[in-house]
Amino acid sequence: MNIKYSHFLVLILAVFLVSSCKSKKGLTTDYKDKTILTAIENHNIDYDWFTAVGKINMSTPDQSIGAKIYLRMQKDSAIWMVVKKLGIEVARAFITPEEFTIIYRWEKVYEQESLQTLLESFNADLSFTELQDYLAGNIPSVDKTDFRTRKVAEVINCETKLRGLKAFLKLDAETLRLNSFEVFNQKNESVKGEYENHQQVNNLFLPFKRTFFIQSMEYGDMKATMNFSELQINEPKSMKFSIPTHYEKLKYYRPF
Repeated sequence: MNIKYSHFLVLILAVFLVSSCKSKKGLTTDYKDKTILTAIENHNIDYDWFTAVGKINMSTPDQSIGAKIYLRMQKDSAIWMVVKKLGIEVARAFITPEEFTIIYRWEKVYEQESLQTLLESFNADLSFTELQDYLAGNIPSVDKTDFRTRKVAEVINCETKLRGLKAFLKLDAETLRLNSFEVFNQKNESVKGEYENHQQVNNLFLPFKRTFFIQSMEYGDMKATMNFSELQINEPKSMKFSIPTHYEKLKYYRPF
């Protein structure tokens, strides 16, 4: 895999971990845990199609990268992604439940391998459906047996677990929109996300600006800021993807 963009693809798998919340209106600020749990459970997007366009700026210990991303997903079928730099396509990816293919335009090469191999390379214990849900912003159910809340000023702090991992969520006390989250794995590595600029898309209020901080033993500290200009739900799009015959196939490079 092109080393320059391997970090980029790691972030793409991680930064959509928790991304969207439905707006809740007419609620009082005297919340009980059951009310907050219900609000968290109801926030996931029910979609057949999910599309997004935006800019991402990221920094790692080795480099800084800025690019534009086009993301299209059809539920349970395919994930299509294009990365552009200065208006020129750099990479194009197509992922199905069976395999993934990534084309690198500048190098005129491509990679193709099973999806299971890709996920195992990043230690990601995910199904294809779960991967799509994360990219769309859906989160797993919180652990109701390990859930505590505390209201501080205009924020509700929640301490819980997501898929067995320690997690902290902060919600707006009036709307119950997600302001930020932080998740820790067994090695005390973490992903933290902050959300701003909520705009209405259908009956949802989605954050168009998202900032993520990742602490990783393999990659060091990373930061990514995503500014979306478009988010669409259930609007079918084309997913054009073909491998030029003169492109060379690379052997899949495992990041670690």
